[in-house]
Amino acid sequence: MLPWPKPGRLLDFGCGSGSYLVEMAARGWQVTGIDSSVHVIDAIRERFGFDVVAGSLPHPELIPGSFDVVTMWQSLEHVGQPLSVLRAAYELLIPGGKIIVSVPNFESLAARWFGENWFGLDLPRHLTHFTPRTLREILQASGFRVAEVRSWIHADWLRSSAERAVATGSSSLTSKLLRGKLVSKLVAWYGHLLGRPDSIVAVAERPE
Repeated sequence: MLPWPKPGRLLDFGCGSGSYLVEMAARGWQVTGIDSSVHVIDAIRERFGFDVVAGSLPHPELIPGSFDVVTMWQSLEHVGQPLSVLRAAYELLIPGGKIIVSVPNFESLAARWFGENWFGLDLPRHLTHFTPRTLREILQASGFRVAEVRSWIHADWLRSSAERAVATGSSSLTSKLLRGKLVSKLVAWYGHLLGRPDSIVAVAERPE
């Protein structure tokens, strides 16, 4: 659930297929999406009729102070200038508005174990990589007040990393075991308990 008392105005940055927009619209939110793919945007408009724009932030069609919440689910790592994007998101929010940012954790156990085979690395599509500290710092540098940076568990990422390691011939016994759902879930929770999960999510606020 979003850290907002009732349905409001939501911008989803990197909206992809539009599935999150559909989910939040069903909960009563007024949704807007933005994505770099023109084909994706056209498909969402045609299928769902949502207000969506093509490009990145800042965007001339989006009005400052027009959103209560901005979400960035596994999308900020795809941009080359994340500070510029976050500062633009800050301007789009009302005072007291919230931003939620989820990104791969470059300090995760899986990143250390799998190296170039780590699913969260995803080169060359991922242009910027974050740790809990750097995600907090870049949000603060953008003007936000950070409420929390917490774990986001992705056992399926561990399985995907293990599959890549096996496919490239650089697998170990650990990699082979992590292809199993039960083992990957247990290890994902272990990473969470150590504070080294595959993914992290930050919740921050534009101060009033």
